[in-house]
Amino acid sequence: MIANVCVCVCVQVVAEVIATYLLVFVTCGAAAISASDEHKVSKLGASVAGGLIVTVMIYAVGHISGAHMNPAVTTAFAAVLNFPWKQVPYCKFVMHHQFQYSESLFTLICFT
Repeated sequence: MIANVCVCVCVQVVAEVIATYLLVFVTCGAAAISASDEHKVSKLGASVAGGLIVTVMIYAVGHISGAHMNPAVTTAFAAVLNFPWKQVPYCKFVMHHQFQYSESLFTLICFT
C-alpha cells in the first residue's frame, strides 16, 4: 500500500513540475519576445499566451494532480477544505523549486 501511495505522489509531482515549467517558460518567453520585437508577438499575444497555457495545463494534468500550479491556489483550496492540508507544504516546496529552476534556465538561455 505504501508503494502505491509513493508512486501516486511521484506521478502528481511530475505532473505539477511539467505544468509549472511550461507555465513559466511560455509566459516569460512570450513576454521576452514581445519586449524585443513587437512584430513577432504583440502585447496582447503575450497576455493571451499566459491564459492559454494555464487552460492547456489544466486539461493536460488536472485529472492527475489537480493542476495546482500556484502555491497560493493550493493554500486557498486547502483553506476551504477541498485539498488535504498534509500535502500543502510539499506542494509549496515543489512549486518554489520548480520556479527557481525555470527562472535560472530562462536566464541562461536568454542572457548567454
